Amino acid sequence: MFQLNDLEFDNWRSQIVIFNEDKMGLRRPPYVFTEQGVAMLSAVLRSSTAVAISIKIVEAFVAMRKILSTNTGFIQRLETVEQKQVETDKKVVRLFQDGAWMFKVVG
Repeated sequence: MFQLNDLEFDNWRSQIVIFNEDKMGLRRPPYVFTEQGVAMLSAVLRSSTAVAISIKIVEAFVAMRKILSTNTGFIQRLETVEQKQVETDKKVVRLFQDGAWMFKVVG
């Protein structure tokens, strides 16, 4: 178990919709579990409800891992497109800076 840092906490909060965060106890970053932490917790907690919830959480981790592994090619292509866009933006800026004299209105 570990506590989210401020950046992780802000990212997490931006993913959920809570209007009264002061009333919901979200003034501090929450503590979270890793997949291994959930597995260890299920070994300690003995109630059937705790075990069932732990199994569901581990299944969620497995599903997330599958999604990430099947989308790695897409993510890599997206990063390539993003990098090309950054390079194109730089070229456009240079073009307008270098050629700014061509756009001046002669008066």
